[in-house]
Amino acid sequence: YPVFWRDYQRLGHPVATEHTMYSTTQKLWAIGEKRGWTAKDEDGIAWDKNFIPWKFKDPKPSGQTTNIKVSFWSNQPNYDVAWAYDSSTNSYKRKNDGEDQKDLNNNIQLAPKVVIVQFQRESNANDGYPGNVHLLYGTTGSGKALVFQDGQVVEGRWIKSSRVARTKFVDQNSKEIELNRGQIWIQTVPEGSKVEY
Repeated sequence: YPVFWRDYQRLGHPVATEHTMYSTTQKLWAIGEKRGWTAKDEDGIAWDKNFIPWKFKDPKPSGQTTNIKVSFWSNQPNYDVAWAYDSSTNSYKRKNDGEDQKDLNNNIQLAPKVVIVQFQRESNANDGYPGNVHLLYGTTGSGKALVFQDGQVVEGRWIKSSRVARTKFVDQNSKEIELNRGQIWIQTVPEGSKVEY
């Protein structure tokens, strides 16, 4: 395959062109190296010079928050997502529209160690697309967040001071939440969306 390719039948049914382009991380790194792109800019400054990583902790499975249901829009229940906590793997198994959501590459159900629900301001893109169905989400500022890990939930907030800043997740005392290492799933939903747990 070239660096990018289109696969119109990957999902087993036709989909819109904008959902058909694929690549791999390995191919992207290889083309970047071939073009001389490195971790430093033209002035020799590393991209991560001011990067502040999230804080991490060792897992401590102990909670009883085992089922999570996230509704995006009340008139579109087929987008509803459910997460079932699996204490044996300390992860959350994902269902979409009532079906196990599986990785198409290995047929294994998606199961991150951390699920974050980030409530954001939603608006229409007004880009001329029929039905005005394209949406925009406010990604700077702050808002409500729910952080699920270890079978527990922390009710807190997300904070992002600028477009290029890292999003931080803090508890109700404004202390940054330490996350379990492993796959982390951040699920953006419109402000006011219903989340049951």
